[in-house]
Amino acid sequence: MSIVFSYIFLMVCFFALSLGLFVSLKSIKLI
Repeated sequence: MSIVFSYIFLMVCFFALSLGLFVSLKSIKLI
């Protein structure tokens, strides 16, 4: 149970990190 939770937490962190990077790249292109 703990291993599954840590895996889901890692996936969510990776998704948020890639999403933030994508948004920052788009905002840089817009400027």
